[in-house]
Amino acid sequence: MITASQRSTASNVQEFPVLPTKVQAKDETFVSNRAANLEVLGKVDELLAKARAGGGPKYVERHKNAGKLLPRERVELLLDRDSHFLELCPLAGYDISGNSPGAGNIGGIGVVSGVECLITATEATLKGGAVSEYGVLKSHRLAEIAEQNRLPAMHLVESAGAD
Repeated sequence: MITASQRSTASNVQEFPVLPTKVQAKDETFVSNRAANLEVLGKVDELLAKARAGGGPKYVERHKNAGKLLPRERVELLLDRDSHFLELCPLAGYDISGNSPGAGNIGGIGVVSGVECLITATEATLKGGAVSEYGVLKSHRLAEIAEQNRLPAMHLVESAGAD
């Protein structure tokens, strides 16, 4: 963990020289590589959107009709005003039979009462928040990150149990 005294200040930041580019934007190899990369990025964006959608519209609506907050809404309300949430492992469990991107939980780092914390929230719109094998693996990894960075951890749980 970096302490305040170790952080760079404007007075001691060294600027790096600008490296000249030799990219030829009209070069056939560049154009094809760029197109391939943009296609992959589009697929990643789709997967991230799927992970953010939880169990899908039907279960989100059921959750809302029961007067409950969605897990991302609960995390947002927990965070300090105008602070950010750095989501970690949003695609954990992707492409594994019967699993969804995110492994049934949301995890990341955010600021609560002025303190950086690791925050997790079960995705109750996905299998009732039941914990899966990959959800456990993701939770263990998030716990390691919290320990290594000396972050307090907060867990927002709404779960049907284990799957």
